[in-house]
Amino acid sequence: MDLAPLLSIQKKSTVSGLPLFLLAYFCVLKKENGLIVVVASEKDIATLESLFALYKEKVYTFKPPLVHSDSEPHHYTHTAEFLYALTSKESGIFCLPAENVSYKLSSLKKYEESLFSLSLNKKIDLEKLIKDLSQFGFERAEKALECGFFSARGDTVDIFAVGMKSPLRVETEFGIISSLYYFDPKTNKSIESVEEASIPPIHLKERTSFITSYLSALSVIKDITLIDVDPDMIKEILDPLQEGAYKTYKDTLKTLENIELFPINSEAQTSFTASDISPFYLNPDYFTKNLIKNKDYQKIIFTKEHSKAETLLKSNTIPYSKAPLSSLLKILASSDSSLTLVKTPRTHSFLFKGFAEESSKIIVLSDKELFKRKISKKRSKADEVFIASLKEGDYVVHIDHGVGKFIGMTKRAFDDAIKEYFIIEYAKGDKIYLPVEYADKIAKYIGEAAPKINRLHEMSFKNIRKLIKKDAERIAKELVRTQALRESREGISFPMQNQETEFISLFPFTDTPCQKQTWEDIKHDLASENPMDRLVCGDVGFGKTEMALRAAFRVASNKKSVVLLAPTTILAKQHYDTFTKRFKGFGYSIELLSRLKSPKEQKEIVHNLSLGEVDIVIGTHRLLSKDIVIGNLGLIIIDEEQRFGVKAKEKLKMLRSRADILTMTATPIPRTLNMSLSGLKDISMLTTPPEGRIPVATTVSRYNKSLVKDAILKELNSNGQVFYLHNRVQTILAAQRTIQNLIPKARIGIVHGQLDPRQISKTMKAFEERKLDILVCSSIIENGIDLPNVNTLIVADATRFGLGQLYQLRGRIGRGHKKAHAYFLYSTQKVNEMARKRLTALLAATKLGAGFEIAMRDLEIRGAGNILGKEQSGRVKTIGLTHYLRLLNTAIKEIKTGKVEKEIDVSIDLPLNAFIPTDLVDDEDERLKLYQSLAAIDTIKVLDAKKKELLDGIESPEFENLFYVLGLKIHAKNARITGIDSKPFLRPDETPYKRIVITFEKETDYKKAYIVVQKYPFVEVEGNKLKIDLHKLGPQWKERLEEILTLFG
Repeated sequence: MDLAPLLSIQKKSTVSGLPLFLLAYFCVLKKENGLIVVVASEKDIATLESLFALYKEKVYTFKPPLVHSDSEPHHYTHTAEFLYALTSKESGIFCLPAENVSYKLSSLKKYEESLFSLSLNKKIDLEKLIKDLSQFGFERAEKALECGFFSARGDTVDIFAVGMKSPLRVETEFGIISSLYYFDPKTNKSIESVEEASIPPIHLKERTSFITSYLSALSVIKDITLIDVDPDMIKEILDPLQEGAYKTYKDTLKTLENIELFPINSEAQTSFTASDISPFYLNPDYFTKNLIKNKDYQKIIFTKEHSKAETLLKSNTIPYSKAPLSSLLKILASSDSSLTLVKTPRTHSFLFKGFAEESSKIIVLSDKELFKRKISKKRSKADEVFIASLKEGDYVVHIDHGVGKFIGMTKRAFDDAIKEYFIIEYAKGDKIYLPVEYADKIAKYIGEAAPKINRLHEMSFKNIRKLIKKDAERIAKELVRTQALRESREGISFPMQNQETEFISLFPFTDTPCQKQTWEDIKHDLASENPMDRLVCGDVGFGKTEMALRAAFRVASNKKSVVLLAPTTILAKQHYDTFTKRFKGFGYSIELLSRLKSPKEQKEIVHNLSLGEVDIVIGTHRLLSKDIVIGNLGLIIIDEEQRFGVKAKEKLKMLRSRADILTMTATPIPRTLNMSLSGLKDISMLTTPPEGRIPVATTVSRYNKSLVKDAILKELNSNGQVFYLHNRVQTILAAQRTIQNLIPKARIGIVHGQLDPRQISKTMKAFEERKLDILVCSSIIENGIDLPNVNTLIVADATRFGLGQLYQLRGRIGRGHKKAHAYFLYSTQKVNEMARKRLTALLAATKLGAGFEIAMRDLEIRGAGNILGKEQSGRVKTIGLTHYLRLLNTAIKEIKTGKVEKEIDVSIDLPLNAFIPTDLVDDEDERLKLYQSLAAIDTIKVLDAKKKELLDGIESPEFENLFYVLGLKIHAKNARITGIDSKPFLRPDETPYKRIVITFEKETDYKKAYIVVQKYPFVEVEGNKLKIDLHKLGPQWKERLEEILTLFG
């Protein structure tokens, strides 16, 4: 590699086109005085972390929680470590995403005042120490087992602070520190005695400064260089409103040496030209020619599949040499132009893209360019989406051991086999290491914020589980009885009629795959004589209304009446306008029944409804009044059921027995969700965003007038319109005056639920016709408003809303192809825990189509009381909602089939590397969800289909082995096998060998064992065990073992 271009990068210079791989190498070379790397996104942070890992280089990352919390210290450990290393005299590499530059911290002075030392033989006030630790963000626990926690008993305090590899024990006598040592929390034994120890704070409540003020102050004593990676993108993130935040950021950092790194910049002092390389598996010839033709380029391939990589290179007659990863710095510093194959640990993640860089004359590749290494992410089934996101520090429920804390993942090697485990911590510091193939045994705790953590092997939990199982069985009987009553009613079949194809062709877009499938589902339901009860769950603008239009046409064309219920007058009017426009020319009678109609008009519509002379009626809860009798009713469409009141829901429950039901929602209510997840209500998911739809940029911030003014002006200057949501009717006029004073020339209207319906209709029409710029409104706009020109939403007091509401409100904007902005503002200094979690979840759920996940997250935040009622919710808090629903589903299945089978636990321990490599799924949240969804599969057919879907064209021995182990687990359960374990034995001559021991729940089925022994004579049968010499099974031992299990299944 030609190092000259890289070494020519000087401080205060502009660089363009430098790949992240070379940036990481540059940082390693130039780290002596400290480097701050500011990147545009957390994805870039993850890539850089994986690159620094190649050099075994420590990197400090600034990852504070999205919204401040005064509890949960594990959320702050990255930040605390970052600040401690930054403020110490050591050099290092520090990375932070741009969005965190504006994160509020305590002042540097306050931070330094809070950093204290403990010294041997010095006086100490234990009460003050405990108080200080709590004040500085540490959390008191029974044992200090992780960073950010401390414990105190008698004259001893244990502290696990930043910078420590194990906890510190402080023992005192008569107010003097008598001993100070680090200890192993497992054995309680001393590791190392010390004279002094520094205790930096975890986090401080005072928040008056930004990280930039730390950097400016430290530049005086440290020669820190700041590297801006993609300044244009950083500017967009820091200063979307162009209110000067980026200029402030740059001005503050003028005291630091600076390097700007642009992706493309013709004015750069140093330019790099990096081009992507087409992967081998896509274009073998082009790939091979690229390697061969660039003779003067240094070529490095990082591979975990070194045997396969060598075979590939040899078969294409490409010369190469091999080198260990430890010699990487030496390889890069050489001018050798040959190809080097660098063997990389299987646990490493290849997050960088392969490239060829012209100036430095280097080509860098990984397995991602040699072999297909990216799995499909599509997962639309409700039971898979239902798996809640799991992060370190979250509470989880283990179906056997109860509530514990998930503290991370770990890989461990036993007998030359690498396996991955979930680490769950229980009371008194006990831990279990759960193999990933049993990930279905744990579920994220969905209930109150801080449940009681169980002790391992606690009998009380097992007893509670038995009670909960009985509860689930009772509820299952009620649910099955309700479903049976509904299904006993003779349904109506609605076959396809003339003009349906013409009606559907009026849809101006091509159906997405999800829309096609949903329409197939609905058609099947309507054509069947069984009553339909289907939930269509999809984000705003994803096609729910189109599904409703088609279903209504099918039923109306079969001479039956259709009712569409909407929660608000505005939404009912919008649906009426949509239906009237679409059905024009087809000859169907459509009416609107709401407060917008005069009493006389309402009376006439009600009369015509009773005679069956109205084909489609659209309205609010007015349609549920006692005077409404709908003749010839065929279909009820319910839009956003969660917005109806209790009485309306009871009336809806009665109507369900009379007609087919189609429920539409973006965020299903818990009870509906429960019915869907229990299999008693059919569910269709619309998860594919419309073409061209861009996610809404979301900002959560404390209220300030300048932010509001700039946000509005930015939208109005681009000829857009604004929703300003103020949800207090008593003060909404004052809110309008405030906005008018901020922007005097703006045309502002007001709507809220207490206005006369005609006034609401008139104002909405003016806003729709762009005669108004800003609509100051209540949450009346939450459902169904479709105005593509409105691209800014400001919610004045976001803490007053539920998560589902916040998500729905955000869905009111961004309906066109312009970038939309949502601002969720809060007024109080301190946000309570529940509101903080809502706002955090909203920031996290920025991807399109996240409505179903939002519904689940709302359950996590609010608890499970409203899904099952008060009687069951207390017990659900103990076991968690996910496991409760599984018990409920099992009970329903047992009632329907009449079979009651005891659950079998299978232990599998085989010499196989079985896990999902991180470079196949680089999103850790997705990877953990995938483990849980795969472990829950209970049939070979479904498992094989999933394997085909995920591993299509991908070679990954570890992932394939995981599927193999999961398959064995299913076969074992079918055969009532409790263990498949590889165990060491000694032959008579004392040479070691391995046997696979298969253990049955009861006695071995000797008829089936006889068949096995006939084929494999070396298999030994002893009581409830089969013992198989692994060596004698031969190279195909995996296939033969699976065959043996299948014979018993």
